[in-house]
Amino acid sequence: MAQKNTLKSWGTNFFFYYKYHTLLIVVISILSIFILSSLFAEEKDVQDYKSDESPLHILIFGEFEEDKLEEIHSQVNMLFPLWDPIHLEFIYAPTEIMEYNDLASFYQNQVVIQETEPDIYIFDKHYYQQFVENGPFLDTRFLQMNIPLEKQLPIAGTESEQLFYYGIDVNNFSPFQLLGDQDKFLLIHKSTNRIDSVEQFLQKLLYGG
Repeated sequence: MAQKNTLKSWGTNFFFYYKYHTLLIVVISILSIFILSSLFAEEKDVQDYKSDESPLHILIFGEFEEDKLEEIHSQVNMLFPLWDPIHLEFIYAPTEIMEYNDLASFYQNQVVIQETEPDIYIFDKHYYQQFVENGPFLDTRFLQMNIPLEKQLPIAGTESEQLFYYGIDVNNFSPFQLLGDQDKFLLIHKSTNRIDSVEQFLQKLLYGG
């Protein structure tokens, strides 16, 4: 009983002497949570803005070298000096699963491909072959421009012998040569709402004009 009274007395005295300190800590904690939440929301808004408001969204996906990404981004933007900056996104995806982290990345990347909607994908050969048949890609024959025949990559349909043309070989085109020696293939998202920008980009990339 004496111990209970002691604890009650201690609590009363503590609140009497430190009530303003306690209230200040509570207020600071609430403000900190609010500020952090606002910062995270603002960061997400900035990312969404980059994706939504940029003239083009390009996703580079595969086991590519990433040490020259800034240079690649700079060269991509130099192709269109009058455009707002192009949104360039990079996801490193190992082709071999050597450890647990690689396995986790593998499954995460499957979700990314299904949920991310860039205008243009750049895949290495491994992931191009993995995703091309069932991915959300546009047949390049529906473009208004002509793609060089030697750069098109026809594949046979799974239910017929009809050929589809999804991929474009961009191995020898700057700035994607900076990604390394791996084969590089460009695909277009079938639901892109920037098809004019996509065609302008391809025209400049493939023909330089």
